[in-house]
Order: sequence, then C-alpha cells, then structure tokens
Amino acid sequence: MPANLRQPELRLPFAKGELWYVTGGPHSSWGRGSPWGALDFASANVMGCDPLRNDWVMSMAEGRIVRSVHGEVAQSLDPRQDERVGWSVLYMHTGTLDRVSVGTWLKAGELIGHPSCEGGFAPAAHTHVARKYNGEWINATGAIPFTLSGWRTSESTNEYDGFLVNGTSNQRREACDCKSPGKNGVQW
Repeated sequence: MPANLRQPELRLPFAKGELWYVTGGPHSSWGRGSPWGALDFASANVMGCDPLRNDWVMSMAEGRIVRSVHGEVAQSLDPRQDERVGWSVLYMHTGTLDRVSVGTWLKAGELIGHPSCEGGFAPAAHTHVARKYNGEWINATGAIPFTLSGWRTSESTNEYDGFLVNGTSNQRREACDCKSPGKNGVQW
C-alpha cells in the first residue's frame, strides 16, 4: 500500500439521526486469519434474526454495487468498478428482501438493504462492515483507522472489543453485545 494512503470519507451505515449500537468492535473482516477490520452495528429495533423492514443499512460512500448475494453486498468506490482495485466496502448480513442489485450506482446514504443474519454466523440481525484497498482487507486501527462520520475506531486486546471515539465531541462508545445508549449507542 502507498505510504500516503488515506481512507476516503465514509459515513455510518445508517440514517442520520437514528440510534444504532456498535455491537462488535474490530474483528475479522472475512474469516479466521483476516485483519481485524470489521465493525458490527445493530439497530435499536432488532430482536433476534428477523429482518425489520423499517431498518435500513445505507451506503457509506458513493460507488457501484459489484456483488450482492448470500447476505453479502460489495461496493466498489473506484471508477474501474472492481472490488479488487482501489477502495471497496463490504456490507455483510444484508437480507434478501429489498437488497440492492449488482450494477446499481449509489450515492452515500442510499439504501443497501435490511440488516439480517444471512451470510454466515450471526446471533441477531445486524450489519458487518469492512473495507478493502486493492483487494486487501484493511485493519480497523493503525495507519489508516476506520473512521465513519467522525467516529474513529480503536481496538482492544480481544476480538470484538474496542471503542468508537467521536473526534468532535470526544464521546466514546464501547462495543458490546448490549443496547445501552450511553455505552454503545451511536448517532450522527
């Protein structure tokens, strides 16, 4: 990776003003052995694995949908529209119902689909988001921290633990398998 590489501007994967919970701090982006580059978010309404039609995962940036199958949605942010080139974003556990189609061009904030348990192990409906550069998963912390709408990621010694820290307000939210607005609730 280039020494001066910077993450493009990314927004939280839900609507402005909504309260969602960070339920998973930095953890494996894609299976065992991949960098701890993923974060998990669940809506305030989620109960179990039933997708709720009123809850929407939204595009974190502008780009073309290049994969949409089995709970996976991949969005290329690069003009070449190939998730192996430039920046791309993965939205995992996206339910079949209303899921965006391959080839769709989205602006930041447009609808991806509903959080669910589809596409791998999930104890409850949520969205798992991760990013890649030139096909390589990027760790959530380090030289290129995963930053969403001003919330910057920090990790702990344990997978799924960690924090989001808001750079403007200095608010800190700890990832946990809970719904506590002051502890892990995130808005923007």
